[in-house]
Order: sequence, then C-alpha cells, then structure tokens
Amino acid sequence: MTTTKKVPIDLWTLVQHSGFGYAEDPLFMHGLESRNVTTKAQVDRIRQQGGYLFKDYVTAERMAEALTNNEDEDADWMIPSAKGEFSSHKIDGLAIYIATVDDKAFWLAKEAHLGNFKVVSS
Repeated sequence: MTTTKKVPIDLWTLVQHSGFGYAEDPLFMHGLESRNVTTKAQVDRIRQQGGYLFKDYVTAERMAEALTNNEDEDADWMIPSAKGEFSSHKIDGLAIYIATVDDKAFWLAKEAHLGNFKVVSS
C-alpha cells in the first residue's frame, strides 16, 4: 500500500470586514480583511465565486488595504470603500470578496510595477 503525504494548504483570501460581518457596523460594510484558507473545499468555493487566493498573508493584506482606501476627495477617508461585491458564500462566517475588473487591473498594474506576482488565482 502506497501512502501519499497530504500537502497542507496555506493560502489567503479577502473577505468582508469583521466589523460588518460579526458586529454589523455599517461603516465597515465595504471593508476588507484577509482570511487564511486551509482546506481544498475553501479553495474550490473561493475559485467558484471568483474570489482571490494569495500565497501569503502580507500580499493579501496589501491588496485589502489598496482596495479599501477611499480615493474620492469628497469621501471620508476613514470609511473603507471596496468597490467589488460580496458572495453569499463565506469563510469563517465572513462573505468572500469578489473583485471588479477595475480592482484586478489596478492590482496587477501595481504589482507589476513592484515586481511582485503572488496572486495564485483570481
């Protein structure tokens, strides 16, 4: 009998901010935070929904920060403003973030400029 060693999954994704998802604070409705992805079922669910998968925590956090910074001059800069949508599917009870085409273009351009390509899929 051949045994194969199971390779642990250690990826990251973006979800709706826990300030809204757990505490229901409407100021965080469009906020993002990262969540660790540790199972194949989670990976499959995120891919099916069109969410992001990152190889490391730092890249996921940088993406969350970049996509929630409000660049509208008239807006309150403290209120997060991610432009994408949230799936009805959840990781740790928080809705999976589905980026817009503009989000993806922004991120890829920024990462290309920095020489970082750590997105596993989107």
